[in-house]
Amino acid sequence: LDMFDKGKMVLNESLTDSMRSAKQFISELSNNLSHPWTIEEMAASSGLGTTRFTHHCKQLTNLTPMQLLTKKRIDWSKKLLLENPNQSATQIAYTCGFATSQYFSTVFKKQEKCSPQEFRVRNKVEVV
Repeated sequence: LDMFDKGKMVLNESLTDSMRSAKQFISELSNNLSHPWTIEEMAASSGLGTTRFTHHCKQLTNLTPMQLLTKKRIDWSKKLLLENPNQSATQIAYTCGFATSQYFSTVFKKQEKCSPQEFRVRNKVEVV
């Protein structure tokens, strides 16, 4: 407090940088993909406004926050589809944070150029 009172406190910019805050949130996002995120909530969780958070997200990933979230959810779903052959695509969709199985299938097909079931068949690992 003495340093603060005397005006000798030096601000460490690297600890307050908004880019750093966005990067930290993005790196932690995979730990909570099933949460029903909104852009506003992602920005608030990183301590930033939506415009600043979106700007940094695009700079860091070349994707908007929602595009990044969807990509991470699809990547997780691909892993679950292969690791859990007895689990339905609908169950996996809900596990990965998609609100409906129809939306999941639509987004999956757009990104992967096949349905979740086709993905399972094409990538089925033979047990020897």
